[in-house]
Amino acid sequence: MIILQFRFISKPLVVYSGTFDWVGQPSILVGQSHPGPYVASPLVHLLVLTIYFFSVADTDANTDVSEQITSSPLSPLARLYIYALHGCLCEVAFTASWDWYYTHDHRLAGHTSLWALLIYSSAIFYMEGLSVTLQKKHCPLPVRLTVYTLFIYLWEFSWGYLLRFFGACPWDYSEFRYNFIGLVTLEYAVPWALAAHVAEKHVIRNTLKMRL
Repeated sequence: MIILQFRFISKPLVVYSGTFDWVGQPSILVGQSHPGPYVASPLVHLLVLTIYFFSVADTDANTDVSEQITSSPLSPLARLYIYALHGCLCEVAFTASWDWYYTHDHRLAGHTSLWALLIYSSAIFYMEGLSVTLQKKHCPLPVRLTVYTLFIYLWEFSWGYLLRFFGACPWDYSEFRYNFIGLVTLEYAVPWALAAHVAEKHVIRNTLKMRL
């Protein structure tokens, strides 16, 4: 039973399970029409209904949370799917912004490769365990970001070297000043660190909280 009490025309309004009654007066809502000296305005009705429905929504939300707690977490395959989409979306947004900055191309035509689905999903998946290990050891954020960035460089170089062997590497950093055989470049150190921070704080954390 939900009880909400207001002062209006010096009379308290009480809500009992969705039925609105003036204390000591007949019901004025729920399809009933009773004459009386105290008739609440439509604005008061709207206010009470709004609070009531918010209360019900909050109760439903708590019920949903309790149901989620008792349900199972996402499978590794489902998490890989989320990480793959996140990685490709970030790459398209980054390449579009990078090209716009240097070429002023207002089409914002970002680009990626289907290989990126596998590369990003597996990288963030392994970062799950790495993140848990580092945080259990209470490593500060700068240390964690350094480890993540080094891991990303190693992952990018390994995949690039393997794909180049088959003539399928979709990126080439040869035009950058601080590149290493075109597979990695120091110019991307800060973007990779920021991407790792977003992955740890938002993507991995929220994905591990999801329940089915």
